[in-house]
Amino acid sequence: MPLHNPTITATDYANEIKGWPPVVQPDADLDALNLWWDKVGTPTTAPTVVDVAGEGITETYELAIKVVTDANSEGMEQTWTFADEPRIKSGRTLSALVAIWSVGGVQVLARLRNSDGTTTDALYATAAAWTLVEIPNHTLAGTSCSLRILTVAAGTFYVVPLGVCIGPMAVALPPRGLRYVDSNMSADLVNADPGAAWTDVDCTANTSPLTVSVEFYMQYTNSTTTAKGVSVRRNGDTITYIWRFVIRAPTTGVIYGGRGTVWLDDNNIFEYIGSDLVADTETVTIRLLGWWEWA
Repeated sequence: MPLHNPTITATDYANEIKGWPPVVQPDADLDALNLWWDKVGTPTTAPTVVDVAGEGITETYELAIKVVTDANSEGMEQTWTFADEPRIKSGRTLSALVAIWSVGGVQVLARLRNSDGTTTDALYATAAAWTLVEIPNHTLAGTSCSLRILTVAAGTFYVVPLGVCIGPMAVALPPRGLRYVDSNMSADLVNADPGAAWTDVDCTANTSPLTVSVEFYMQYTNSTTTAKGVSVRRNGDTITYIWRFVIRAPTTGVIYGGRGTVWLDDNNIFEYIGSDLVADTETVTIRLLGWWEWA
């Protein structure tokens, strides 16, 4: 890739955007699911993944984030906390590139905002067309920085995040990569009699703030009833009968196990559930093998 500035090395062109493309299907509310994008204010429609082909706008991109606001200064954001990030630190410069489609001429503002209140804004996007908007050379300060896309008045807009990178200029970049961290089977995430309701498992203490998914080994035994089991899924997943990982015990009193992975939300949480026979004698153990985190 040619460099815009000879003082910037190739390793600086890493995409800092988390959670895009999304790990969920269209019509998913990214804010409600805690999937790296949050609403600003109280928009009528929080940042939601949509299939562009079904929105009546030009299908330059397959997926976009849709927001419908009912007031000024509402919209969406993603935040980078300096203490958690490998590259985004106070004193460095950050640049962002997004594509914006405005409906009905509403003014849409792209902004990089530090926790200390300092901001760098782009020109308003107002066109019913995909407009490339760059926020260049923003100086980081405080303890965190957010990319915010906001309306000046009530209205609807679509956003496709293209790139956020260290340096004075923004470029469109491939999705942010992941790295695997081996935990050496360092912790039991669960060791319990599973209940008949989805139960949260918070992995914060055993992983990192940038964790996306965990790899685990799960064992299950039921000493009372055959053909029962335990399942896991990403926290907030509402697809009740399509579970990410299932262990069933076809014979009572025998331990069955398997290795699997499960997505986390951005609070480092997944869920598990046991059989609905609460009087059964059951045990589930879920041991952490490692995790994938934003590189």
